[in-house]
Amino acid sequence: MNTTNTNAPLVGVVIDGCTLERAIGEGERSTVYLATHTESGERFAVKVLSASTAEDTDWVQRFFREAKALGQLDHPTIVSVKNVGQEGEHYFMRMEYVAGKTIHELVLEGGKLNWEPATTLVLDIADALGHCHESQLIHRGVEPGHVMLTGDQEVKLTGFSLVKQVDPNVSITSQEVGSPHFMSPEQAGGKPVDARSDLYSLGCTFYYLLTGELPFPGKTAQEVFLKHFFHAPVPLERHTPDLPDGVHKVIRKCLRKKKAERYQSAASLTEDLRELLGLEAGE
Repeated sequence: MNTTNTNAPLVGVVIDGCTLERAIGEGERSTVYLATHTESGERFAVKVLSASTAEDTDWVQRFFREAKALGQLDHPTIVSVKNVGQEGEHYFMRMEYVAGKTIHELVLEGGKLNWEPATTLVLDIADALGHCHESQLIHRGVEPGHVMLTGDQEVKLTGFSLVKQVDPNVSITSQEVGSPHFMSPEQAGGKPVDARSDLYSLGCTFYYLLTGELPFPGKTAQEVFLKHFFHAPVPLERHTPDLPDGVHKVIRKCLRKKKAERYQSAASLTEDLRELLGLEAGE
């Protein structure tokens, strides 16, 4: 979802007790508005499905699935949902408002990150994904545009529209896709995905933060998919020399084509990231 400051059709409308002030995120099927509660004065982000999408039963179900998933998560690095429902013709989700920018915007504006702040960001995201996976939720949309960084340098994971709840012992087949540049080979190929698929996407995100470049660039989605299937990304050292060996090892392991060769859990990934940063348990 792209950020925007342009006016949108529902500016000034009151939904769930909140006056919609301006659009702060806009996609093909929904718009996120900055809104202020008319009684408390508290600010929220209110996501509203577009009129055409509201007529699509499948997308409405996905919308409520996203809200349900967020509602059962309780983690400081995951954006929280406050309420969801329908008012008139509008399907809405009222969420915690996060003032800041995505890490995608951070790189676009300031260039690639040094390895230590990049590793710290990835550690926070991995910790959030671990909480999702423990709740039997696969995010399926991990990418730089779905990670917010607040003014206080706190990370917030967003972008749960592709989330799936699964039996922990059963993989699910991906029939919906997000950004082709950050999805796992199995997700790109419509094959079963699980928690390790999210960790592959996080590896792509880590690569992007360190290099400012996409790990698998291409002019078409099909070209990108083929690279996910058969090719390794351009070696990190061509973009960013002098990275610690441990960083190379972490990214290579995240980006293995076969799930069995990747990190098998977010916990094992966070352990290696902590070691890279010299952090003790509990820090």
